[in-house]
Amino acid sequence: MKRCAVLLLLPFSAGCVLFSAHACAGNPAAFFLAPSTDAKGSGDGQASEKLFDAACEYAKKHATSNAYRLAYESLHLNPQLAPARKLLGYVKFRNQWRTPFEVRQLSAGKVWTDRFGWLSEDYVQRYAKDERYFRGRWMSAETEARLRADINQGWRVESEHYSIVTNRSLEAGVELSQQLEMLHEIWTQAFAGYVIDDAELVRRFDGKPPRSRGIKQHSVVHYKTRDEYIAALRKQKPGVEMSLGCYFDTERTTYFFAGDEQDVGTVWHEATHQLFSESRPTARDVGRRNNFWVIEAVACYMESLLDHTPEGYVTLGEPHAGRLPAARERLLEDHFYVPLAELVAMGMDDLLADSRIARIYSQSAGLAT
Repeated sequence: MKRCAVLLLLPFSAGCVLFSAHACAGNPAAFFLAPSTDAKGSGDGQASEKLFDAACEYAKKHATSNAYRLAYESLHLNPQLAPARKLLGYVKFRNQWRTPFEVRQLSAGKVWTDRFGWLSEDYVQRYAKDERYFRGRWMSAETEARLRADINQGWRVESEHYSIVTNRSLEAGVELSQQLEMLHEIWTQAFAGYVIDDAELVRRFDGKPPRSRGIKQHSVVHYKTRDEYIAALRKQKPGVEMSLGCYFDTERTTYFFAGDEQDVGTVWHEATHQLFSESRPTARDVGRRNNFWVIEAVACYMESLLDHTPEGYVTLGEPHAGRLPAARERLLEDHFYVPLAELVAMGMDDLLADSRIARIYSQSAGLAT
């Protein structure tokens, strides 16, 4: 059992590829989310087509992340732009753009609800009245909650890229799934070159459907309380009581708990480890002997994700987000800085046992940004 060891270690001359264009600029980067198929958009069709043309030019230069970011932005202007929808794997279903996962849900007679997620259409009204269907019969929401108190009987929430088991509540599982799907969408843009090789990039920008990589949904377990989380994982992860979440690459599962003690930055951090580990084949034990700071740096950087949904975008790297204020404080006020020569020599065990670990994580977040 070990922490995620996932990131391809590129030479620092390739740092702009490793941390994408936003890091090279040293500025916060804005990422647009794919709008719903019935969204009106915020610009004219001609502007969106120009953006997509620019995305195609980036693709020709194998600047994968920039190409994908512009494709998403073109959809922000025109949600009906067919080339961009096809590039991202959407298909037309009942005269609307849908993902393959959405098509499967709709074909099964389910509808999307913000509170309960995907639900059989016949169940929606009864669920709104706090009735629940479980074990072949209808019951009150309170009764179902008692029956699902054990995590092994918890709610299972399925989304496009995640399968979540939780004993907190169905609503909590749906909320977490939406957070993780947003992270997945941003991570895919920021690190598109990690997931999509040059040949696949050409295929997609030629209008061909994305090839399936055979990747199953990412597994997440979400406990109702911190005590349950600690009790369940103590044997597998010594010191788990000091954590707010963890990812086990041997189990391909991320673990979190609900409650006021939880921090969304931890969700971004551990889920980032999971995405790098599971989205493509990876070498074993990356970072165990040296350069472990890079693996943690990119996860710490993703802690800076800020949701500006009302404006339709998300940012990474804003100066006041995540560990970045601490990174500045450590350097400018505490004059703390571990030379890179020392950092790159540290393996996983070295870094995790170092008494300066919190400060090293902050420095790593700053270096990644």
